[in-house]
Amino acid sequence: HDSTSLPAHIYYRGSRWSGDLNQQPPTPSFNSSDTVIDAISVGTSDREDYVLGQVNSWAAHKSIRYFFGTSEQDNAQPHCVQRLTVNDTAEIASYCSGKAWKRANPKIRYIRNPFSHGELLKKHDKGPQWMCSHKSFAHAIGKLGRFYRRELAEGNFELPDFLFIQEDDTYYHMPNLDYFLQDVDPKLPLAEAGCLVRWPVSEILFSYPFGGFGFILSRGAIERLIRPVHCGANATMNEGHGDDDDFTISVCSQLEENLVGESFAWQDGMSVSDLMDAHAAYFPYHRHSKWRQPGFCMHGDWTLGYYVNYYGIGTPHSYFKNDKVRIEQQLGYMYDQSEGNCNNVGQAHCEQDAHVCRQIHPTSMTFLVRKVLKVHPDDFPPEKA
Repeated sequence: HDSTSLPAHIYYRGSRWSGDLNQQPPTPSFNSSDTVIDAISVGTSDREDYVLGQVNSWAAHKSIRYFFGTSEQDNAQPHCVQRLTVNDTAEIASYCSGKAWKRANPKIRYIRNPFSHGELLKKHDKGPQWMCSHKSFAHAIGKLGRFYRRELAEGNFELPDFLFIQEDDTYYHMPNLDYFLQDVDPKLPLAEAGCLVRWPVSEILFSYPFGGFGFILSRGAIERLIRPVHCGANATMNEGHGDDDDFTISVCSQLEENLVGESFAWQDGMSVSDLMDAHAAYFPYHRHSKWRQPGFCMHGDWTLGYYVNYYGIGTPHSYFKNDKVRIEQQLGYMYDQSEGNCNNVGQAHCEQDAHVCRQIHPTSMTFLVRKVLKVHPDDFPPEKA
């Protein structure tokens, strides 16, 4: 796994730019709105038309600076699908929810148990692809973090006001989101789910952004996500922050808890984005028979929820009075029933007042953005649309 490579496909103003460490990104020169947004989309190499559908529809909005399209080729084990059988996926599912972990931390038991059912996966020929995709968010965020740090170190680069993280069939109504974000201070460390899934508070303080509905991080949250952290004897190396700021304390204390086995992959000086990447790489699915530790037993959006909540990427919610709940739910949430944007599944349910929709085909993205253009023609510059 090349730990220094960038996401495979970077699109700038609708044109592919294949980035590498020796090539500078294009200098942003577009006439943006007041808000600057980068977007990273997680998909698969067998349906790149979905990513291109996003690039040529909502990502043509004037606020979008860079669009990163990733696939399994960006993962630590890019041939994961080819190396797994359907039986392997069933065995991994059984391991993740098996009796061996009933004595584990209650939080871990609660998170692991619904991972999947082995018998169900045995009947699903797409099981290997489904299983391997769980790591894609972690690897994509790891690569993006390295890209940002490199560009910041070389100067003449600023982080975006917001980062959009989504699957390849996510559609954003950009004018509505642009308006929504006008009241959000990007300097604050905030995380907003397009649709927040809340688990029963009586069981566990855990929430995560439903992957298909997107996830938004502010600049303040991105800064935390990509900041190198030193713990213990090396804490004095935390440049400009020391060992006593809340974020450093949050990261180092969470590493000691090691709730999902992430500390096995930790190396001092990593950022949280680095840790997400390394954690997913540390437990290869094709070597599941040799796992003697927790393994990697989280869906991709669970991974985002875990690290943002438990590693202090966002700001705690006062109404839960707990620092492990750090994701906003203003756009929609699922608990006993779906609210807000959580109901926007498919083109038929993607109305003009929506902020985000999921399971949208590329042709539907084109249809939807054309409707938006009639109302907001100035939001999509000709050179980008």
